[in-house]
Amino acid sequence: MLALDSTLGCIEVSESEVVDLYRSAPSTRSSEQRTETMEAYICAIRKNTLVKVYLALVVNDRSIYVYSSPGKGKKEQEYPAEVEKSLSYARAMGFSPERVDLSYSPAMREVVVRNTKILRLPGTRGTGLKHGMPGAPVLPILQQSVTAAPEPAMAVPAPAATPVPVSSGEPAVQERQGGERLAALTQLQHEHQALTAERDALARQLQQLATQHHETVKELTAARKTVQEMAGDRDTLRSQHREADDLLAAKESVIAELQKHAADLALEREALTAQNAELARINDAMLENLAQARQDIAALCAQRDADLAESQAAMQQHRETATQLEGARQEVESSAREAAVARQRVGTLEEAVQSQEQELATLRQQLAGENSERDAALQRAAAQPVNAGVDAEVERLRRELEQVIAERDTALAQLAAAGEAQPRVAEETADGGDAASTGCRPGEETFPSRVLPGLQDPGRETLPAFAESALPPFSQLQAPPQMGHPWDSSSDEAEDAPPDESGAGVALGDQDAPFLPLGDLQDGFFSAGADDAPVRFLLESGLDAIDCPAADVLELHQSINNAYLSPEGTGGQESCQGYICCLRRGDEKTVFAAIYGTTSHRTRVYLPESQPRDDESYARTVRGAVSFAEEVGLMMERVPLEATGPKRQERLKRCPALRLA
Repeated sequence: MLALDSTLGCIEVSESEVVDLYRSAPSTRSSEQRTETMEAYICAIRKNTLVKVYLALVVNDRSIYVYSSPGKGKKEQEYPAEVEKSLSYARAMGFSPERVDLSYSPAMREVVVRNTKILRLPGTRGTGLKHGMPGAPVLPILQQSVTAAPEPAMAVPAPAATPVPVSSGEPAVQERQGGERLAALTQLQHEHQALTAERDALARQLQQLATQHHETVKELTAARKTVQEMAGDRDTLRSQHREADDLLAAKESVIAELQKHAADLALEREALTAQNAELARINDAMLENLAQARQDIAALCAQRDADLAESQAAMQQHRETATQLEGARQEVESSAREAAVARQRVGTLEEAVQSQEQELATLRQQLAGENSERDAALQRAAAQPVNAGVDAEVERLRRELEQVIAERDTALAQLAAAGEAQPRVAEETADGGDAASTGCRPGEETFPSRVLPGLQDPGRETLPAFAESALPPFSQLQAPPQMGHPWDSSSDEAEDAPPDESGAGVALGDQDAPFLPLGDLQDGFFSAGADDAPVRFLLESGLDAIDCPAADVLELHQSINNAYLSPEGTGGQESCQGYICCLRRGDEKTVFAAIYGTTSHRTRVYLPESQPRDDESYARTVRGAVSFAEEVGLMMERVPLEATGPKRQERLKRCPALRLA
């Protein structure tokens, strides 16, 4: 049985001591005097090893009534029965308690305890609820049943037998009195039976009234619950009605503002319509001016491109002419030096011929003497008898004779060769002198395969004499020479002259151009001159753009003008733009060159033969790419990429050769 504890106004407890907690929604109860709002709370608090269960009712958020069972609490295994009993009391009073989830962290449990009206953490200050007030709610009786009929208020005693005195003197009187008593007894028995029947009827009636009372209590409880629900619905409807009134007022004010704004917009629309008409007229005039300006710009661009093409052709022809002139001058100087050397060698050869003739005469005299000596020896041998010593001497003389004959044949062959070479050397000397005196004509091409006879080794075979008639006509030399690639020619054509045993071969007029115009590329690559070695770029046919993330771009160069080029060397030219892109891929740096056709919208990507390995080779590769672009008429400019964010991204997107990942 729960009893009211008027000493408690708030339960002080820590979050770890709360075992279970139930809370119901606020319920409104109306009576003739006042209307009250009540809430029900059921909590189980652990105190050491016992658990105490409390039922608290909060009225109008001001008063609190705490009910608990007598004693210090129940064991932890027995407190669920106390909780169920408290829930039964709360439900009998019309509340619907719901369990509060306490499966949180200690901090969240502390928040739950702090937000519960009947609980307060130890050491905290706050205004508590009033307690122990008169007029506390009375808890209902949970079980009511009639097991037996109620006892009557007054019991009818049974008539006791009254002793009748017997008088011997008066028998008649005694008989008369006995008859009266018997009649009274009979009457009393009839009355007793009537009272018993009345008692049974009243008992049945009382049982019926008890049953009706229970039904009436149930109906009253249901009616109270319905009244509470209707009161809640009424409050909800009142709040909704107030909200609807506020919303209606707000909508009316918004409608008024919108109507005013619509009127202002109508006036503004009229003004904008007039302004738009004026702007349309101005726009049409500007479009006409823009079209005319575009035509003028197109004509100027065409004229500029034509002038640039003529200027480039003139510059190229000038460079070729200067190269040919320099080669001719070098060849003249080399021919003069070769002629001087040839004269010296001719004098040497003449002296050698004279000395050989003298030696030949001496050898002939010696041979004649030896022949005479041999004949004399043979005659002496024929006259003397044959012996072993004579045979040995004859054999020795025979070997000496064969050796002398071999030396004579060698000397004769050398003398004949010297006699044949003398007129040829004289003719070559005369030709070299004529070339040195007259010089080369402007525009003549040199012949890298020609080697002057004066520079040949005397032990080798002599080459035919050089004649000026072997040169091509002067009209053919006026046309610009076909620019080729040294790597396309064979090894025999690339050599100036067959190397001799001493390695003294001389090549004339063999100079490689450091850059090649892009329109003359036949094999898809170009070579750019550098500080130490040329950087060669190859056309990568499998790439139509440079794929890279925006963060990997180190440098970007673009041309500030267009040039008419033939990127693939097929003869057709179009206006092109040049781009150079440097990327960082891990610890390495890569350089790309790209040519973008503005008419075909195609991008040709060129890669260096070997990517740079260090900062020096990287700088040399970039300079080579820039020099190539300027050689074909594209003026390169570096794109500033120091900015970050959208500005850098926008600058990279403007390059058609890049395809950002």
